[in-house]
Amino acid sequence: MAQQINLVSARDLLGTPDSAFIDIRDADSYEAGHLPGALAASKENIDAFLIATPKDIRLVVYCYHGHSSIPAADWFSSQGFTNVASMIGGFEGWRFSAMNDKTFEVVQGERQ
Repeated sequence: MAQQINLVSARDLLGTPDSAFIDIRDADSYEAGHLPGALAASKENIDAFLIATPKDIRLVVYCYHGHSSIPAADWFSSQGFTNVASMIGGFEGWRFSAMNDKTFEVVQGERQ
């Protein structure tokens, strides 16, 4: 089973050069709001990500509530990534935290 990371620890990793955030929600949800710099994983971009991304990077996977990201994190581990975690609480936990703490930034816009 995948490692899990809490919201505060994930926030502290966000934007660091040795980490990457993967959003596995649908495109509309991503466009409505996502973590800064997060990649919206899709069939169209996942192969390029797997090839271009160092396998030792700290990879944080998130979904809506932190449930679907657990098997997704396991899948990334099976692809050779050695430091993968599922974000506890998912995007909704992050969004709720952002209501009271501006260090939990949410951005809107097109898929990366």
